[in-house]
Amino acid sequence: MQMQEPELLRTLQPIWLSRATESMARSLNIRDDLRAQLERFFFLLTQAVETGNSEWLNPVLDEWASSLTQTDLEARESNLLTFIREIMQRTIEVCRQTLDEEQALSLIADLIPHLTYCYEKAAQAEIRVRVSYVSNQLKQVQQSLERLDRSKSDFIAVAAHELKTPLTLVEGYAAMLREALNKKELSPYEHELLNGISTGTKRLKLIIDDMIDVSMIDNNLLSLNFQPVWVNRLLSVIKNELEPFIKERQQTLEVNDFPGSSEMTFGDPERLLQVLRNVLTNAMKYTPDGGRITVDG
Repeated sequence: MQMQEPELLRTLQPIWLSRATESMARSLNIRDDLRAQLERFFFLLTQAVETGNSEWLNPVLDEWASSLTQTDLEARESNLLTFIREIMQRTIEVCRQTLDEEQALSLIADLIPHLTYCYEKAAQAEIRVRVSYVSNQLKQVQQSLERLDRSKSDFIAVAAHELKTPLTLVEGYAAMLREALNKKELSPYEHELLNGISTGTKRLKLIIDDMIDVSMIDNNLLSLNFQPVWVNRLLSVIKNELEPFIKERQQTLEVNDFPGSSEMTFGDPERLLQVLRNVLTNAMKYTPDGGRITVDG
């Protein structure tokens, strides 16, 4: 009886091929060589039934998985598994409609393990292809992000240096103007204008220096200059620096002594000042007018 199954299967090939081709070409988006692909599948299925080895079907399943298009891989539903289900349904349908009941049951029982293998193998093969596709997509995204990051870093570096040149000129002319006007009696309004220029240029210089630092960090060029520092002295410098802005907004900046603040430690004073300045500037920004800012540890 076992040896009769391949022969029964071969007698069904013309009917199976006709119905499968018609059904799948109508319901699925299949390539033009559908009939040739189905003929190959049926031949390998027959070999699998004859030998009892489902691995005969591996080549065609791997080929179908590797031929999935970008649209297939981006779709939520698996087109390949839909295709395999369609093959399984047409195969069982042809057996039932063409053979007598005993022959149909016998052949279907012999086919089910191989068809199930097809489904499982196709799912595994498609998963491998999808994982490879997604990995390649992630790699491309990473490369794009790296290019964008390099472009950002280059832009920041160029912009910072281009801004620094005219700022230096403004600072120089402002200093010359102050020196010339110091020989005259200035009104409070004129003092306010000069102080505004000085404050604005200092603030802009800090922003440009931050931009340069970002560019140096991105290019692994930022180095630290370690030397003895005292935290309370750094806080005192920052407090004096921010005092005009504190008074302008009627805020109160309170710096308390805390354990270790007056002890010598090692660090880069310029970078520590930069950090403390940014922290306290943000504190001032988000503290309402008339509010209190306390530094403690």
